[in-house]
Amino acid sequence: MTERDYRRRHLRLPIGPLLAVGFGGLMLIAVAGVLLAGLENAQHNTFELLGEKADAAVQGMVDKIDATLRPVEDQARWIADAVAAGKVDVSDRPSFDRFIIGTLAATSQLVGCAWPPVLRRIWFPTISDHFRQYMILGCGR
Repeated sequence: MTERDYRRRHLRLPIGPLLAVGFGGLMLIAVAGVLLAGLENAQHNTFELLGEKADAAVQGMVDKIDATLRPVEDQARWIADAVAAGKVDVSDRPSFDRFIIGTLAATSQLVGCAWPPVLRRIWFPTISDHFRQYMILGCGR
């Protein structure tokens, strides 16, 4: 085998370019791995923060609705307790009307009160020209 045949069979590369390509490739693989891990972590953190922000927004809406409706619920319980304890006579319409209008005045979130099973009436307070005007509408007998 001659030297020429040996060179044809065996490719000889200089060590400098071979090391440069080898170390460069290893650096590329290492940097790409770190970059992919960082992007995955950033995506996870972004979705986690968006979820927390959405939860906070929903909780804020729930708190606002609760703050609006809690006094109404408390007032309704108070009215039911007063009627159940016999403190208010539902058959005496003028005094019951004053009682219901007073409960509406005490809770600004209430805009009406219904007592159809007993009196067949619904009270609708309305605000007109900076004073309250109460309309008592019959619901049928």
